[in-house]
Amino acid sequence: MSSDNDGDPDRRSPPNTWTTEIRELDKEEEENVRQFSETTCGCSKKQGSPCSSYFTQVELAEIRMSMAELERDQLDLVILAQINAHHYAEEVVGHRTEAEKLQRVERAKDYTTFFYRSHSICLKTFLFVHNIGKKRFRNLINHYRLNGVSPRMHGNVKRRPWNAAAFADKERAVTFIKNFAEVHSIPLPGRMPKFYDYNIMLLPTDASKASVHRDYVKAMEALGETSQQSLRCFGYREFCRLWSEVVPYIRVSPPADDLCFVCQENATFILKAANLSEDEKNQRLFSAQQHLERAKIQRNYYREQVKSSKLTMEKITAQEGNLHANTI
Repeated sequence: MSSDNDGDPDRRSPPNTWTTEIRELDKEEEENVRQFSETTCGCSKKQGSPCSSYFTQVELAEIRMSMAELERDQLDLVILAQINAHHYAEEVVGHRTEAEKLQRVERAKDYTTFFYRSHSICLKTFLFVHNIGKKRFRNLINHYRLNGVSPRMHGNVKRRPWNAAAFADKERAVTFIKNFAEVHSIPLPGRMPKFYDYNIMLLPTDASKASVHRDYVKAMEALGETSQQSLRCFGYREFCRLWSEVVPYIRVSPPADDLCFVCQENATFILKAANLSEDEKNQRLFSAQQHLERAKIQRNYYREQVKSSKLTMEKITAQEGNLHANTI
């Protein structure tokens, strides 16, 4: 299992301001490349000279920039491929006899050689060129020993979190919401504005999600005492999330969409008319239709009165304006 930072010296969390981030990172990167070019790596792999002198300051900056552009998994595979090509951990030919004869012996310690553009370089230059730290490189070596050249995977991938809710707990919460809606909700034919689901079930305006959650907590406590088991009870936020994901068609009716008492009764009567005769069904439908027609007449009358009041108010305002002008 690897860490997200892996000791990378140049992979830090970005500042708050994007423009500031670009300036600071550019200056910091330029300073890092300049210092490395001046101080060098300190080895003698280039015929007695440091191997970092194979690259100019501009080349180092371009190489590090190209490595920084790679995704984390892509850069891991690049380094793992080089480890696979130049890592030695098998038997080698060595001088282990008195006669100095060559024979196959076990290597005491495996090692890795490093190359870039056919140049043999040291570990320090290799890490600087690839823009990684020692910790990440050690993690890649350990990963290669166990898994070979393969993408690294975090240890928690495909592992169930310790605090994950059990399916039975979620099912109890969803069942409670459905049972509550069966008792208290009103099925609304058609759909609500901005809610494109014809199966919508409206809870009365006095039943908020918080009040339903309080009833759910009490029901779970009572069920736990009855069954003598410790049942998990979801908090309010998790309860609302389950509600929105599993049963979004159960909604609390907004005050503006609240039906009148007669409409609620008619909707309930029609819902429970499945086993009645055709005459009784038609009678209930006729009664609901009559109520809607009366409500439509009242609504039109109300709109006419509002319109008439506006016209009257405009006339009064105009008359007062003319009277004031004549007085002046």
